[in-house]
Amino acid sequence: MASNSTSLMTTSFVTEVLATAGHLQKEDINMKLAKLSSRIKTVKAEVVDALQKKYVDFYPCLHASLDLQSRVKSLSEDMAAVNNKIDGEIKNQLNMSTGEFQDLALQLEETNGILAVLDKLVQIHEALQIIEQALKNKQFTSAAKYLDQIHSLLSTPCSERESEIKILTSLHTEYHVQKEQLIFTLGETWSENVRWTVPDTRNQAVIADEVVDLTLRTGEINIMKTTIQAMQDMHILVNKVKGFGERLLTHIIKPVVSDSRVQVHIETHPQSKSLVVQGRFDGSDIASPTEIFTKLGTLFSFLSKHMFSTEVCKSGDVKSFFLMEELGQCMGEQFLDLIVRECLSHSIPTSNRGLEQYNQVAAATAKFHQLLVKCHFLPSTNSKLLDYVRNINVLFANKKCQEILEKARNLMTSEIHNMIQITSEPPVGTLPPLLKQEPGQKPNVDEKPSLSSQSKLSANMFRLPTCYISVSVQKLMNMAYETLQEASSSSPQCAIQLFYCVRNMFELFCSVVPTYHRESLTKLPQLAALHHNNCMYIAHHLLTLGHQFRNKFPEPLSQGGATFVDLVPKIRRLGTECFLEQMATQRSQLLEYLKGAQGFSNVSEESNFLSAERAIKQILFQLQRLEHIWQEVLPWNIYCKAMGTLLNSVVLEIINSVTVLEDISAVDTTHLHTLLSMFTEKSPELFQTDDDQYGAQAELNKNVLKWFKFKELLIIVNAGMQEIADRWADGKGPLAHEFTANEVKQLIRALFQNTERRATVLAKIR
Repeated sequence: MASNSTSLMTTSFVTEVLATAGHLQKEDINMKLAKLSSRIKTVKAEVVDALQKKYVDFYPCLHASLDLQSRVKSLSEDMAAVNNKIDGEIKNQLNMSTGEFQDLALQLEETNGILAVLDKLVQIHEALQIIEQALKNKQFTSAAKYLDQIHSLLSTPCSERESEIKILTSLHTEYHVQKEQLIFTLGETWSENVRWTVPDTRNQAVIADEVVDLTLRTGEINIMKTTIQAMQDMHILVNKVKGFGERLLTHIIKPVVSDSRVQVHIETHPQSKSLVVQGRFDGSDIASPTEIFTKLGTLFSFLSKHMFSTEVCKSGDVKSFFLMEELGQCMGEQFLDLIVRECLSHSIPTSNRGLEQYNQVAAATAKFHQLLVKCHFLPSTNSKLLDYVRNINVLFANKKCQEILEKARNLMTSEIHNMIQITSEPPVGTLPPLLKQEPGQKPNVDEKPSLSSQSKLSANMFRLPTCYISVSVQKLMNMAYETLQEASSSSPQCAIQLFYCVRNMFELFCSVVPTYHRESLTKLPQLAALHHNNCMYIAHHLLTLGHQFRNKFPEPLSQGGATFVDLVPKIRRLGTECFLEQMATQRSQLLEYLKGAQGFSNVSEESNFLSAERAIKQILFQLQRLEHIWQEVLPWNIYCKAMGTLLNSVVLEIINSVTVLEDISAVDTTHLHTLLSMFTEKSPELFQTDDDQYGAQAELNKNVLKWFKFKELLIIVNAGMQEIADRWADGKGPLAHEFTANEVKQLIRALFQNTERRATVLAKIR
């Protein structure tokens, strides 16, 4: 009753003001506005009191606040009428009273401000009431709409002193409470309609099939649509869909892609449908792309039919979008990368035959792409899957090259000591002619024959000597021939890539083998010899490898680009340097043994003789050990040069040691002759094959450069002065051919006492 009487009093007063506005004096205007302000303050107090009780004290006051908005609205309309009347009629009558008019204007402005604040408070209150009722009725879009309205009202101040209004703080709090309540309710509704059942992997004692269940409710479609739209309006849909996409990738898509034993099927229930994924998720059995696409097609069809085909309107935009589009934006790139990495990459063939059969995979990929576009998961402009399978020639070549280089590296890092004998066979395959005559072209009879046409190359020009190489290197070379043979029947782009892959394989050999086997090649003479043979074997084949396949390759390879000749010096140098380092190591060791002979001085003493004898035996034993290791492995000519070089180093050191001796007694000469004779007896055996003693002696004489000088030294040690003079023969004998005059004189002075006869002989040596 009090509120109704207040409304009537305010209305009658406004009517009286409007009726007599043309005749009122200035005093009457002030009095009437004061009364109107008083009534507005009364309504303000009632509004604030009602909001205080509901949002601060939480008293039930529903009936007392039902007509707040209508009363404030009525006051606003009446106040607007007064403003218009004053602006139109009374303002003209107050031209002569500027001070009074300014007071009136200030009073009007204050009254309008109070009314605006009251209207704002009532609007917020009314919106909160609607939101509360909408949540009970599951009208989520309506609740989101009014929350947005409240946010707009709260963020737009209508008075400079609005911050002083304490009730607004309570309305701010109530707004946030209602907002969080709506977000929570939307999340609960989403969880009720989208249910996940995933296995608990924390306490799995027994390995068994795992089951993932994704259930979508189909009985309350409208509620779910309202929920999705409200989530969009509240700007939480993206995060919700992103979380769903992450679980979809983890629990369904990755298991399906990684293991062919995972099965996918759909179960129908009265108010829902379920997508069930069952199997072992360990990824030990890779599935084919066709099988994977079939299972994933079931998944995306299930999603698009039962929830993700929902259209969602953007805030402030007429254009709508499908929920599946949002899912694609959140996880599309991760999904495509997973398909490429775990599915399509495994299906890339590694042979030309498999490349021809790849059309089935390409067709299945295109069909799957169309499904993703049709269900709006991917935009039509996204062709990542199609581009991948269309680029199959490059992918095939890349995978083939990667596989070849991986196998090659495994061969290079395998054990070198596993040997196989190679005979004097020509390179694998036939060699094409060096000059290619065009079809129908007649030979030029007037052309003079060149030197190359007059003399023919030896049939053994491209034959390897018999020796041993590593089994791994033979496999490496065979793999190179097989790769080039496959390249000759491949597409031009693939052929070029495979050719350079073979080149990279041999460049990899130059880097990997010396590094990986460094310690073995340094310490083990047999492996150093094998590595030398391996390099010579590879270089031998590389001389003609490019020429063999050049005519089968596309341009520019067929125009001379298909060559490996530039790698030949590098690989040969690799083997040679390794073997020379081993030779240097062996030479140092032999000379170290020889130091034990102490320069062969005073060998008549038993201790010195035994030391010298032990040194010579160590040298011979080491040489015999190398003979046992190298003779079968190395080609015969390389073995003879290597053994001759080592023996020559020892012999030369012995000669230098003996020729610098100042005094050699008769007993010393006997013992020295005995020691040096050990070399003449055992050395030919180092070059002997079967029972060919004459051939062994010939190889010894040929490869040990100082052997004749050593034999002359042995003769001098055991000869008389006359025999030495005879062998000098005035500088024309065999002794003069090996020794200089000063060296012979030094030996004579050391071997014989100072007599006239010695002086006579020394005089002849010049």
